[in-house]
Order: sequence, then structure tokens, then C-alpha cells
Amino acid sequence: MPSLSLVPLGLGLAVDAAVVAAAAGLGTGRLKLRVLLAVTLAFGVAQAVMPLVGASVMTWVGAWVASWDHWIAFVVLCALGVRAIAHSLRSAEPSEDVAPSLLTPFGLLSAAVATSIDALGAGLALPATGTSLPLAASVIGATTAVCCATAYAVATLTRRIPGRASGVLAGLALVGVGIHILIEHLATHA
Repeated sequence: MPSLSLVPLGLGLAVDAAVVAAAAGLGTGRLKLRVLLAVTLAFGVAQAVMPLVGASVMTWVGAWVASWDHWIAFVVLCALGVRAIAHSLRSAEPSEDVAPSLLTPFGLLSAAVATSIDALGAGLALPATGTSLPLAASVIGATTAVCCATAYAVATLTRRIPGRASGVLAGLALVGVGIHILIEHLATHA
């Protein structure tokens, strides 16, 4: 695979992570540098590491991952989305941080891993293309990091959305990404 074709691959793999990063931006309501860095690093590193993991374990878990990856991503993202919605609806006062379950270290790690399972799948196929795995991982990770930083920053500009509504919207985005991953996989493997 020529290195130029790694950028579109990176963009394709970054879409789900960017949507979740945007949900985090909606949830915080204003640009917070520490959250921007955490989101960018979590998603960028996860997307860079997963193709390497996929390539290294392809022979013994490839079939299992391919048969369950969509369900894992669906459950994790829907759980995070439902928690964000529930927190937003339970809040007595609209707050600036309406996506606390997503922005905890565990929530961020869970979302990063869930949205990078497709990168693990890409890693299963990369060795067959003759592509340099370190180069592919670097391009995929960097592309995801830039997309997530941009999505988070742009989403924080939507301060016009009231606190509870932005939390519900962020939660719905997470659930939507989970459903999209499940439907896309089931449709292509039906």
C-alpha cells in the first residue's frame, strides 16, 4: 500500500473517534486545554497502537476479533452514551461538564479503544499489503489526533446549546456511533 493511501485510510478510521471527540466538546461546552490534550492523545494513541496489535495477533485472534468487534464497540459506546444522557437529565442545574462519564480516564480509555477496534481490523490486513507497519500506525494515529482535536475544538464553540441539551446530544452521538458501527458491520457481512 503506497504511503499516500494511508491518509485516506487514517481519515476513514478517524471518523468514529472524531464524532466521540465532538461529543466530548459538546459535553464540556468550552475549550479546555487539558481535555483537548487528553482527547487528542487518547484517540490518537489508541488508533496508532491498534493496527500494530492487529498485525501482531492476526494469526490467532483475527477471526474472533472480526466476529465480535462491532458488538464490543456498540456496547461500550452505547453504555457511555446512556450514562452521559442520564447524567444530563439527572443534573439539578445545567452544568458546564455534562459528559463526565466520557471524560473520566476510564471513560476516555473505553471510548478510545471502542472506536479504534476498526483500526485493529485494518492492522489484520496491513501485513498482506507490504506496508510499513510503523509508518501506517504513525499516519493513522496522527490523522486521528488532528481530526479529534479539530472536532473537539469546533464542538466547544456550540455554547448556544443549553447544558442539559448538549449532554443529551453528546450521549445521543455516542449511541449513534455505536449503532452505526453495528449496522455497518452487519450490512457488509450479511
